[in-house]
Amino acid sequence: FDEKVHCFESLGCFKTTFDFFDPLIRAINLSPDTREEINTHYTIYTRKWPSGAPLTRHNTHTLVNTTYNPNLPTKFIIHGFLDDANSTWIKEMSMGLLTHGDYNVFTVDWSGGSKVIFYQAVFNTR
Repeated sequence: FDEKVHCFESLGCFKTTFDFFDPLIRAINLSPDTREEINTHYTIYTRKWPSGAPLTRHNTHTLVNTTYNPNLPTKFIIHGFLDDANSTWIKEMSMGLLTHGDYNVFTVDWSGGSKVIFYQAVFNTR
């Protein structure tokens, strides 16, 4: 078994260790894809902005220019394997949360890392 260390700037380093390896369940041990490959996107939904506002990690002013309220509870919705943030269930859950209460609701789209072979998606969750 070959342990490797993969470093990703401000995200830190990840080791391909036995923690993510099992000869019967997960016999492949890959490194996570890069940030650019996963290409994570965020959207915020609030009662004042129910249609959503996209956020970018490269521009911190995008959050300032939304109706984000730090005094409200914040919820995150993150899809799983082979899914993305445009899925019906994510839209319905976002609207359901805003109907139930006054929240900041963030959706996280990491489909660049989830719409790959299963083993790679597992490692991209790190």
